[in-house]
Order: sequence, then structure tokens, then C-alpha cells
Amino acid sequence: MRATTDDGASIAWVEDGPGGGEPLLLLHSLGSNRSMWDPQLETLAVRFRVVRPDTRGHGESSVTPAPYTLQRLGDDVITVADAAGLERFHVAGVSVGGLIALWLGAHHPQRLLSLTAANTAAKIGDRDFWDGRIKTVRSRGLSAIADQVIPPWFSPSFKSGKPDSFRKVVDIFATTDPEGYVGCCAALAEADLREVVPSIEVPALVIGSTLDQSTTVTQAEWLHEQLPNSRLAIIEGAGHLSNLDRDHEFTRILVDFLQESP
Repeated sequence: MRATTDDGASIAWVEDGPGGGEPLLLLHSLGSNRSMWDPQLETLAVRFRVVRPDTRGHGESSVTPAPYTLQRLGDDVITVADAAGLERFHVAGVSVGGLIALWLGAHHPQRLLSLTAANTAAKIGDRDFWDGRIKTVRSRGLSAIADQVIPPWFSPSFKSGKPDSFRKVVDIFATTDPEGYVGCCAALAEADLREVVPSIEVPALVIGSTLDQSTTVTQAEWLHEQLPNSRLAIIEGAGHLSNLDRDHEFTRILVDFLQESP
């Protein structure tokens, strides 16, 4: 299925689970696509109406010219929710997906039942970092950063323990459109929600992991302290993409939270 945004972009999305289930919208990380939620899907789709979009510039969604903004990515999610008929919904995101979820909590709280911000931060990196990455991808392609980006996503045992899952992640990253990737990098370079996070009153779950070098446990703890209606879960021994690295534990934590949310 597809939703058309106000600037003419086409955002691809799929739906699973019972039509009458509680709506749950899942947002993936940078350089990935909606399939990153596959390990959680079977469990979540028993109870929830699960909607998974591909972020602008990723997967089957339109690759519009860079740069993007966090507001643009958040508005895309609202467009998908409207197309799916989701008046109110739970939202869960990993990395940039978690940042988008926080933006929705700040700017569209009336649409959310809850938000889950996993392996993210109110500000991820700084402008110099993202500008450097954009420059490298523009000149040399995504292959030039793969060895730098992908290993920290996982614990040291993930590649050998789940080789098929690791290869799938590598393949998706390699086939991500560079324009879409740098578009989202530009959004991350600008995004800073540190001042607005304390105003987010939506029930929230913050998930961090001990091996995450991109968005650290300290940053997860800060989010939890600043979000007035939140709980914190730290996954031991997981890297940045904790929903893949420790999929069963992540799913349990997420389901427990969603079942207790109003």
C-alpha cells in the first residue's frame, strides 16, 4: 500500500494483524527498511494492527532529493496513519525511527496512545559528524562506510550466531539509495529535541543497550529522566539495533509495555 504526501512523495507501507486490533506503527532505522521489524512481527500481529512504513528514501518509498528534515519525516508518518485510518496509535521506533517517535510525541500527542523510543536520543551526533558522512557517501557511495556503520549495530556474537540475519541487514544497507540515506543524515544533523522532550506527556518507553555506541545508555537514561511519563529498559549485551540483536528480549519488553498502556 502507498500514501501520498503533500509534496507528492509516495510512502510505502504494509499492514499485518487483526483489523480490529490496537493500532501500532513501527519505524525503522537509518539504512534499513520495514523488514527490520520481522523478528517482532509474529508476536505483535497476534493482538495489534501493525503498520510498517518504509521511511522516505528507503525501501519502496519515494527517494526525493535531499536534504530532509525531522518534521518532513514525522509528517510522512502522519500521512501513513491517515491513509491507514489510524486516528490514534502506538508508535515504536529504533534509532532515527525513535527520534521520529519523539517528534510525534511533541507535535502530535493527540494522535498517540504511547511511544517507544529505542536506541535513540534527543540529539544524535552533531553537524560535523553528519556532514562528514554525507560528504563520504556523496563521493564514494554507501560501500565506503559499511565497515564503519554496520559492526556497531550488533554484539560481537551476532554475525556468527545469526549469519542469515546479518547478511540480510548488510544487503539492505548496500541497496539503500544513497540520496535517501544522505537525506535522512541531513535531518539528523539538524534534529535537536532536547528542549521539547520534557513537554512530552505521552506514555513512553525508552529502550537502551549496553553496547550501543551511537546512542548510549547515558542518553537513554537522560530521555527517561526528562520524559515525565516514561519507563526505562536497558538490554544487556546488545548493540545499536537491539530489536535484531536481542530480538526476544526486545519483543518481551515492548509487549509488556504496550499491554500496560491505556
